[in-house]
Amino acid sequence: MLGKNNAENSALMTPLMQDRALLRRRLRGVVSFHGLFSAPGDLPNERIRAKFLTLHGHDDPMVPPAAVLALEKELTDAGADWQIHAYGGTLHAFTNQDANSPQQGMAYTPLAAKRAWTSMKNFLAEVLA
Repeated sequence: MLGKNNAENSALMTPLMQDRALLRRRLRGVVSFHGLFSAPGDLPNERIRAKFLTLHGHDDPMVPPAAVLALEKELTDAGADWQIHAYGGTLHAFTNQDANSPQQGMAYTPLAAKRAWTSMKNFLAEVLA
């Protein structure tokens, strides 16, 4: 799902971020574009059956390398089938054509957006086959 603006996007994401058990029940495959990697902290380390594709701007100040490593560990410990694609020279919100705030760590990066879109299409073709 995709909202029409930040408020709608937040309204779609917030219930799933607040109820990780609900999030886990809904998923067969997950694609994250410039996500925020926060561990749930309130769930037992159960096996994760969903496949994960995480598309990340390497220079995203909202998600430092330590957060990426923590996500890798969390997914590995849960036995998930995961991929993380990090795009060099790329900030947060790299697929958003309206993102033009490099001083705040957000900027549209057309090449990374194109690569991420291609990766997502390939991933979904595999997961939904």
